[in-house]
Amino acid sequence: LVSASNEQLETMRSQLDFRESVWKVTNAELEEARSATTAAISQKEEALARLEEARAELEAVRAAIQETASQLQIVESREEEMQADAAETVAQLRGILARVNSQTE
Repeated sequence: LVSASNEQLETMRSQLDFRESVWKVTNAELEEARSATTAAISQKEEALARLEEARAELEAVRAAIQETASQLQIVESREEEMQADAAETVAQLRGILARVNSQTE
């Protein structure tokens, strides 16, 4: 009877040892998966941070382009005014020259 009990205890101990080794392997695999997942999350967070930085840079460039376009419109408008003023001045000078020429004839 004692011999049968010892065998039964030995069998149970073997089963426990086997289950413990399975648990250790499973635990190691889970730890490895957790590490891989953590690394992947870190990479995605870094990529997201770079993307947000690039977006901010793009917004700054877009704002600079809009400012430049606005300034260009102002310059073009002023250039048109100056051309119109110059044309008016030329017309006035031609009128004066025509009057002077007609008075000197």
